[in-house]
Amino acid sequence: MDIQQEIKYCTYCDKQIRGRSDKKFCNDFCRSSYHYEINRTTSTLVHAINLSLRRNRKVIQMLLGSTNEPLEVERDTLLVYGFNFNYFTHMKHANCKTYMICYDFGYIPLSKEKVLIAHLKNIPLESQKPD
Repeated sequence: MDIQQEIKYCTYCDKQIRGRSDKKFCNDFCRSSYHYEINRTTSTLVHAINLSLRRNRKVIQMLLGSTNEPLEVERDTLLVYGFNFNYFTHMKHANCKTYMICYDFGYIPLSKEKVLIAHLKNIPLESQKPD
């Protein structure tokens, strides 16, 4: 019985593939490189946003220290430490105000110069009222 096998070539480098009939890449390097190039543009954007979010959280955490109370800080102080006001994970409403939340910390602009920062557990969130 003569089974003729189709010659297959690596999707990334075009070398001949040996082994299983369903292989698409000749080795792990080619497989990894191929998928890296496919995802590079979206991965770069997501990575940059995640870096900003983590930096924002770290800045608020550092400024609050071990205090359990919300703290009023200068907007410029946050900016000096690399805080980016364009990025936050979600928003929460408390006392008719909207807090921008970055993971487990939040902030709310009080004026053009002042910002109130707090740990999420110390923000009195409004309860959901039944209709």
